[in-house]
Amino acid sequence: MSNPPPPPPPATNSSYNQEEVIATLTSFYKFLLTLPWPTPPTLLFPPSDGWAHITPENFAWLNKNDTVLSLLRHLPYIRQENYNEVVVDFETYPADYRRAYFLTPYDLARDGNPYEVPGRVSFPPWVVPLTYGKGKGKFWMLDTSDGTVIYFEVSTRDDSVFADDDPRAWRNECADPASARPLAEVIESLRKEYEDLVIVNLPRWGKPFIWTEGEVQDIMRRFGWPTADFDREGCRDALVAWQSEQD
Repeated sequence: MSNPPPPPPPATNSSYNQEEVIATLTSFYKFLLTLPWPTPPTLLFPPSDGWAHITPENFAWLNKNDTVLSLLRHLPYIRQENYNEVVVDFETYPADYRRAYFLTPYDLARDGNPYEVPGRVSFPPWVVPLTYGKGKGKFWMLDTSDGTVIYFEVSTRDDSVFADDDPRAWRNECADPASARPLAEVIESLRKEYEDLVIVNLPRWGKPFIWTEGEVQDIMRRFGWPTADFDREGCRDALVAWQSEQD
């Protein structure tokens, strides 16, 4: 059995800022609402005092510290529902800590890991997923000790970068332990891929799917993407027609 992780480094030099994380995610979620598909996902904002169900008692099973719980309590969330989930990247979905299984204390031993909790690995109390992955998707693991994000995928790694007594040793479980970046940089990079049509998000066979076919990009450009004149509804109708022809 592995030893428990060491405590996080002192926060005196930390670049983590809760309000900046909230603002960065809010801006990105609003950007997703401008995409042609799906029909606008529901973006939900917390009450002024935060989501009432996110309490130390309800979330004790997650083993997260007060910093993480405060963040989760005040984040906006895109409503995620089975068979109607919103994607942000290939097989990668924004975490929704409002799901029904978060409303009351969760029985992890009985019910197994929910989507937002990576299996196989226990992460430190100061680290929390902002997304969850299926298949080859990614968990965006936010480290609140320094404000960086690193991708965790359900994979293994033979080489360790950080020593066992380093507070960042948990990153050895990630595919590239040395790849942590500020959240704003991660999102800006992904947003540019959307703007440049490197990826396009629209459903296939009733599930979210990331398209890279040239015809899809041509349709997006024809309707004005990514300018302020983008005709979202017209583009969506054209993409639906194109997709029906492919099926």
